[in-house]
Amino acid sequence: MTSTDARGGVFRAEQFHSNVPDGMGDHYWHQARNRIIERRLARMPGSRDGLLLEIGCGRGIVVGFLRQRGWRIVGAELGSPEPISAEVAPHLHLGTDALALPTALRSEVRAVLLLDVLEHLDDPAGFLTAIVGAFPAMARLLITVPARQELFSNYDEFYGHRLRFDEAALAELVAAAGLSLAGQGYFFHALYAPARLLSALGRPRATVVHAPAGAVRLAHRVLGAALAAEERLVPSAVRGTSMWAELCVPGR
Repeated sequence: MTSTDARGGVFRAEQFHSNVPDGMGDHYWHQARNRIIERRLARMPGSRDGLLLEIGCGRGIVVGFLRQRGWRIVGAELGSPEPISAEVAPHLHLGTDALALPTALRSEVRAVLLLDVLEHLDDPAGFLTAIVGAFPAMARLLITVPARQELFSNYDEFYGHRLRFDEAALAELVAAAGLSLAGQGYFFHALYAPARLLSALGRPRATVVHAPAGAVRLAHRVLGAALAAEERLVPSAVRGTSMWAELCVPGR
């Protein structure tokens, strides 16, 4: 759902418009994921002690949501999309490599968010290692990735995904980066069965996402709340279409 950097491929302009149109924060997928991300952050030690940075922040949907909820967070995006709102614009470093942010800012960062970013990269372990080196006070990372390679489809190809993760692939990545895994789990469990059925039938997925409008927003709000609640209630080992993981930097 975001762009990457030179270690992978930067989203083209049409991909931003296809995937994150105006009003996309009202979509059930973002409504649910925003709540799940905040819940995981609230459980992360030290997450309120300093600055949070989302790398690959896209148009700033997550940054805007979290700032409205009282979190101190900024975003960095190598591409140059239009911010999702005027309110979030001052808190986004667009057209900027996160690893080249000013030293003073990088020294403030206590935790990094990589939300649907690592699947785009040719060398995700190398990118994680570079992040650790660039942010000396950072002790934790919160990541989300698309899950289950059996769900790989034309949608993944269109958006430049190298793979979809499972527990083994995530553990291998974390070990290769020299990090430790504090926790992981699947979410969007209810979306797994329909996605698996589409894959089994060889049906393509739509690659253009439409933001809900009018009365449809209410349906998205309800579905988003249901998927966020599901993440609380369903065991995290049950397969879903996405995974979250909390990573620790040894010695910090």
